[in-house]
Amino acid sequence: MASKVVAVAGGSGKLGRAIVDELVAHGGYTVYVLGREASAEKSKEIGAQILAIDYNDVDGIVKTLESNNIDTLVSTIGSGSMSADPELALIAASDKSKVTKRYIPSLWGIKYTPEIAKIFPIANIKLTLLSALSKTSLQYTSVINGFFLDYFGIPHTKTYLGAFPLVLDIPSAHASIPGTGNTPIAFTYTFDIGRYVAQTLLPNPVWAEDSIIVGDKLSWTEFLAIAEDVTGKKFSVSYDSVEALEKGQVTELPGQKALYQFLPKEMLLGMVAVFGLMMERGVFDLEGGEVGFKTKTAREIVEEAWRGK
Repeated sequence: MASKVVAVAGGSGKLGRAIVDELVAHGGYTVYVLGREASAEKSKEIGAQILAIDYNDVDGIVKTLESNNIDTLVSTIGSGSMSADPELALIAASDKSKVTKRYIPSLWGIKYTPEIAKIFPIANIKLTLLSALSKTSLQYTSVINGFFLDYFGIPHTKTYLGAFPLVLDIPSAHASIPGTGNTPIAFTYTFDIGRYVAQTLLPNPVWAEDSIIVGDKLSWTEFLAIAEDVTGKKFSVSYDSVEALEKGQVTELPGQKALYQFLPKEMLLGMVAVFGLMMERGVFDLEGGEVGFKTKTAREIVEEAWRGK
């Protein structure tokens, strides 16, 4: 079956908001947002009604899904609390609902494996979600999109994501490159992910286990060359060895300092080191299929955001 009535959990911000924007722009869907609180003002701003749910009340979520005839649930809720419970409640409710048949879990990135979970704890949550889904009658697919391209255009690129300087700090013309910098990495713009969901996935009655979209693929060495070419600046470049990354050690970027008020320095840099390690090991070297439209490239994002700045 193709999707008709779609709810996006976490759709009021970040990736979820970009997906909602694209679903509304595409047309042909009745779109809802699932959130902890309803807001008429926010619903009007988003262009989709927000339905309040309690993640501790599976039966309550079932009633919300059934009373609004929601046939497809797209989850974009974060794993910041390091708990799978909120999404496990969504999965249980979707499976229990008489009208909900399709589910896209909140993975959005890479293909998670037990090996990755050894260095990236959030992967354990993602694997728990996939295990739960495999025990349901729901049709589901994991969207795998690599790293978000938006980060390299902030604050000039249209995005609902917050700043996360990683490897390339374009405003300060600094780069902290993991490993050799020559491993290919998949990048995708969040609005292209939303368009992929709206235009390619939801109309398709058949879903693969993994749905891979690659907006652009290039190495950090190639990405650095684009940044230097567009800005006309020579970047201050350092390289972090695999051995250093394995110890959680990375060269600090100037733009990362502003984030320490939200996440302690050791924790943030440790996370950056893990991303660098996964990128150098080829975890982000994805092969995407035909998506049916032209996606944004790294050069386009950098050109639009930084040319003449």
